Formats: sequence, structure tokens, C-alpha cells
Amino acid sequence: MTKERSQMSLQVSVTALPALTGGRKKEALAKRYTERGWGEVSETSYHPFLLWLEDALNGAFLAHEWPQFETKPEHMHTKAVEPGPTLITELKPGLSISMPGLGSKLASELPSILSDELLARADYRMPVHACGYNWLASNNDAAEQLAERINELMHQYGRNCQQVILVTHSMGGLVARRCAQLPGMKDKIAGVVHGVMPATGAPVAYRRCKVGMRDEDLVAGSVIGPTGKEITAVFAQAPGALQLLPTQDYAPGWLRLVDNNGASVMPKQPISDPYEEIYLRRDRWWGLLREEWLAPKGGDAITWETFAGNIVEAKNFHSRLSGSYHPHTYVYYGNDDKHRSFETITWQMKPGGRLNGPAGNRPDAFTVSNLEMDQVRDKGRSPVYVGAHSQPIKPLPGDPDAPIKEVQTSHWELHCLKQDGIGDGTVPTSSGSAPALHARWGEVRQQIKSQGLTTRRHIPIR
Repeated sequence: MTKERSQMSLQVSVTALPALTGGRKKEALAKRYTERGWGEVSETSYHPFLLWLEDALNGAFLAHEWPQFETKPEHMHTKAVEPGPTLITELKPGLSISMPGLGSKLASELPSILSDELLARADYRMPVHACGYNWLASNNDAAEQLAERINELMHQYGRNCQQVILVTHSMGGLVARRCAQLPGMKDKIAGVVHGVMPATGAPVAYRRCKVGMRDEDLVAGSVIGPTGKEITAVFAQAPGALQLLPTQDYAPGWLRLVDNNGASVMPKQPISDPYEEIYLRRDRWWGLLREEWLAPKGGDAITWETFAGNIVEAKNFHSRLSGSYHPHTYVYYGNDDKHRSFETITWQMKPGGRLNGPAGNRPDAFTVSNLEMDQVRDKGRSPVYVGAHSQPIKPLPGDPDAPIKEVQTSHWELHCLKQDGIGDGTVPTSSGSAPALHARWGEVRQQIKSQGLTTRRHIPIR
């Protein structure tokens, strides 16, 4: 989104043209929005917002006409401007203006805006541009792409555009933060508004590598991956996706194993380093992924070394970004019990069974917590099975053509539990609210928690 002085545009001569109507107007708008990059982002997820933002920022040029702010007749005065002089009606300076559109609760938490700020804002036009990116590639690559786009736009608008304002959604916040670190970019960015950003990662990214998305969202799971096998095949070779895992700044102990009564049966992981203790762990069943899933049937295999290199790249990206925010950063995040999110990932041991009697002598919880990958039966969904085997059920007599069904018998079933926290459905509150806590020099000017926000349509970590 560029910041362009409207006063400068008044110096340009204007030639009257016939008004565009019907199909011509639609065609002209489509051309304009295509040139602004709107086709690079998901239409269903972002186009309604882009249209709203374009109208909110550029639909009216007089501050007292903006519907988001409550202006009254006593707020106005008449002012003479040259040439002419011409009399215009505008807001008086020095007034406190409320924003009723925010709702009473949110409005009470925010300071009123001054009419001077609205008058200053009226001196600018802010054409809305979009910048899409490949979420599978490293966010560092996306940041360089964003920097290139910003430079192109500033060159396109010339002296009318001295800075841009970035409005980000979810993972895009990580891209913008890295972009602001690139040489010369911080001063080209007037400010950043981050929405529902996984500032310190999201445990749900781990869960989806283990058990897929089927039990979270059947429809989305069928697209992104119903089981851990499908998601691992993509995530393992995608630095950007791995950069959504909980970072070193996420609260330790977010991975847990509990017994049937909910009591912890192993030290909560990670203790200090999620990369070595979880993501690169090959000798425990609860490590991030199974090595054999790196060679999907019918697909191109990658090596463990390639995956490990991507984890190291994610670690370096996380370290570079840690505590770093643009000096003018504004944040809003979800804090809604109706949009349950994963603050932690909990595996629960539940007694398994057999068709022909009890499961026999079950290994104790300590033993289960230390089992290796090949000591459990794991098909990339919950539950994972300990002991026994897959057992066929033969068809009933008289129905020889019925298919033979298979059941999983086991000593233990390891269930990956559902959401345990609040947030926006993907990003937990602890990660969404992390900027104000972790910003090194107090760069976060304002941070707002809100209900009704969701990242549900955002593909990367969904």
C-alpha cells in the first residue's frame, strides 16, 4: 500500500473524458487491480478485504465524510483557501474524535484519534497494492521479493511516494518483519500493521506433520493433507512451512505425553531447543517426522540431510527475526474461545485392546515415552498404536464376498488431543500477543486483542 500526497496530484492537468459505464468500467477496474497485484492472492480470502480497504482509504477525500469516525456539526468550521479564495468546510483542529465502528469494548481500550491526525491523513491518497508469495519457499525469499516490489512501486509513483505502509496477514507478518531488516528498507516503510501473526510460531504445524488435518477440518484436510504422510511430503522440503513451527521464543514444554488420567508421564518438551530436541529427533516416536515419509509413494524422495538443512534454515530465520520489529508496528490478534487453538500438543495414552481378550502386559509409561519410531505403528493419523498388530475380521458365514475388515489391536493407543487454548483457530493467543512482549526496543506502538478474528482461510498453516 503506497502513501501518495494528494496535493502533488493537483498540479497535474486534467482532461475531461467520457464517464465509464457498465462493462467498460468493470474492465477498467479489473485492469487497475491486476496492475496492483490483486491477482496474486486468494480471491475468496482477500478480495473482499482489499475492496473494503481501497474504499475506506480512498473512497472519500474529506476527513469529516469518513464513516468510521464520529463527527458532529460543532466539529466543523469554514476555511478560506487559495486561489479564490474558496470557502471550504472541514474539521476543526485539536478535537478528540471517537470511532464508534470499533464497538464499545474495543473503542474503550483505545485512545481517541485527534482531528489533526485525520486532517493530515486527508492530504494523502493510498492506492492499495497486494504482494503474493510462495509460502513453501523460505520467507527470506519472500521478503526479498517484497522489497523489490516496494522499490518498483516507489519508482513508479516517483516523488509522490516516499514510503509505504504494510498490512500483513498471518505468515505474511514474518515476511514483512524480515523485509524491514533488509538494507535500506526500514526507512522506506512508514509502518506495519500485523494481523493474527504467528510471531513465535504455532504448535499446530507440528501436529499436522504427525497426524494431518483430517480430524481438524475434513474439507481443508482433503486439500492440504489428511494424514501426516501427505503433509510431511510437502513440509519437509518447504523451508517456509517449517518456519511456522514454534521458535526458540515459544514457551518451552509445549509437547506433552500424559496417561489416561491426564497426568504427565515424561518431561515436557522442548526443554530449551525445539530444533534438536523435537524437529531433528530420530530416536523417539514423538519426533517431528518419520524418515520413511520423506519418500512418498509415487513421488520424489528427499534425504534426511535435505530436511535437516531446511530445519537449520528455519532456525537461522527464527534467530534473525527474534525480537525484531519495525519501529512503527501495530498488532492485532485473536483471543476468542470460539476459535480454539493449539497452545500445546498433548499425546494421551489410552489402553488398547484385542479381539480375543485383554491386551496382556502393557509396557509402562516411561517405556512408551522412550520408544523409537519403528517401535510404534504410525500411519500418520491419531491414534498411534503401541504393541500387538493389525488383526483381520473375517466376513460372517453366508456372506463370502464381504470385504475383510482390519482392526488395530494394541497395548496402548496414543491419541493426539484437540485444541487446548484460545486464539483465532490457528495461531494461539500466546504467539499472537508475543510482539509486545518480545520487541527489543518497544517498537510495538499498539497491540489489540480481539474476538471474531480467524486465520481459517489462510492456507500455509491450515
